[in-house]
Amino acid sequence: MDYIFLDEIDSTNRYLLEGSFPDGTIAITFNQTAGHGRSGRVWQGAAGQAMALSMQLKGVVREKLMGAQIVAGYAMVEALSSYCDARLKWPNDLVHAGKKLGGLIIETKFSGDTLEKAVFGVGVNINPPQELEIRGRAVSISELYDGKIEQNELATKCADVLQEWFEEYVSVGVDIVGQWAAYSANYMKPVKFHLQGVVSEVTELGVDDNGQLIMRDSSGVERIIGEGEIGYDFSGKSGVNL
Repeated sequence: MDYIFLDEIDSTNRYLLEGSFPDGTIAITFNQTAGHGRSGRVWQGAAGQAMALSMQLKGVVREKLMGAQIVAGYAMVEALSSYCDARLKWPNDLVHAGKKLGGLIIETKFSGDTLEKAVFGVGVNINPPQELEIRGRAVSISELYDGKIEQNELATKCADVLQEWFEEYVSVGVDIVGQWAAYSANYMKPVKFHLQGVVSEVTELGVDDNGQLIMRDSSGVERIIGEGEIGYDFSGKSGVNL
């Protein structure tokens, strides 16, 4: 597995997507200047504030991309367990006690209908954001971990665990459905679901084999959905499996 540590880069995902690297290559920086999450949301900060890590995936077919993102979330929760108690908020956030700790994304490169390359990226807050308006909504590892954070050690740990989970997912499969309860921040809890500007009160029931959300709406109807997102509750009432 090839590790590339970058002093500064606009986006580790873009670096791998646009470059020529063998599958399994991992790019890491603690100074990403133009990263982004879902729907183009900005993910960047001052040098040393966050870790950005991207991995060029091997053997992940188009139909398994959403499931791969859930598997990546499981891997990151495990990798960070030595530092803090992280959980997943569907579809792609790492949270602690209702606050955002990090975010996951998978980006692709196609040639016609053929998937040429898939790159997984994760951003994790290492230190508190400088912007005061964000601090109430976000949390960082340094606020949750009493020891000294060795950045390269943290990055290598995350990379190793991600590699193990992805290899298992591609070779023999991962029980995405069965493991969701242990990793989710909102399993069997009422949440606010956001889809195309509409917010609904639903109960999270789990995920299916493809990583789609299973939920029950206010009328008792169960639905499986692959778009939208569970929102944040910054009142402090949002349940997290601590």
